[in-house]
Amino acid sequence: MGEPATQSPIELLVRPKYPGEFGDIEELLPVLRHALSDEARVVRMEPTPQAGFGVTGFEILQIWVLSTAGLMVSAAATAAAVRVGQRAVDETVDWLKRRATSNARAASVQLRGPDGAVIRSVVVKNRQVVQETTEEDKRDDLMQIPPPTRGRYP
Repeated sequence: MGEPATQSPIELLVRPKYPGEFGDIEELLPVLRHALSDEARVVRMEPTPQAGFGVTGFEILQIWVLSTAGLMVSAAATAAAVRVGQRAVDETVDWLKRRATSNARAASVQLRGPDGAVIRSVVVKNRQVVQETTEEDKRDDLMQIPPPTRGRYP
């Protein structure tokens, strides 16, 4: 246990949205790999290259849940993948609560499906969940971001 699943049909792509955020992501990856070792392969992705400069109110960590066989082929397979993604968010939120200090910016964890739509989003600040996505938030999400295709680091 603790090693990434080799035959898992589910892959989780984990990526800070911006360069320079989550410099300690290497501490999170073993936590996710251990917790999900029988269910998913966890892959670290490089953030999108920065085109400009600015400071957001919080760090953003994106997690895409994908099927290693391409598109999910059944409702059951999709539901299973989403459950694994939900567990990944729970583990990440726990990690953020342990990591956070009172001076840290808030951190947002976004779980996205293969189509890029938000499945769940949680914001943590000062070791507490301060916001979680609602069904209405999901319907209103206009930012469908497709999964990254380059910069994979198992």
